[in-house]
Amino acid sequence: MATYFFDNDISFRIVNALRELIPPGDHELFALRDKFPVDTKDVDWIPEIGRLGWVVISCDANQRRRDNEHIALMTHGVRALYIRHSGAPKDLHIDAARIIKNWPKIRDWGATAKPGTLVRLDTKDQIVPFTK
Repeated sequence: MATYFFDNDISFRIVNALRELIPPGDHELFALRDKFPVDTKDVDWIPEIGRLGWVVISCDANQRRRDNEHIALMTHGVRALYIRHSGAPKDLHIDAARIIKNWPKIRDWGATAKPGTLVRLDTKDQIVPFTK
């Protein structure tokens, strides 16, 4: 059973809705606010999530471009999937629909991904590695 951790850029309401939709005992889901203060910086929660072996779901693909965050992700072997494509506006309903629609493949990816793997859900709803 994998545990999925949703960054603050994904509404805790989406996490709550997803909890209601998945079979009990299938896996655990946590919003950042479930485990940390809402204003916790990424470089502060990333090491703990890596230590726990949880899978990160986020919209902030720039984590891999910001040196301190990227180093933290790699050093702590975090598996992360980013759901919003570049330039897409933040929209609660669009994010919720994409996550719920694609949950089976997100869940399956998270259960098998190797530590330190960073991927994105592309515009065709495929989980793909980042290209430089």
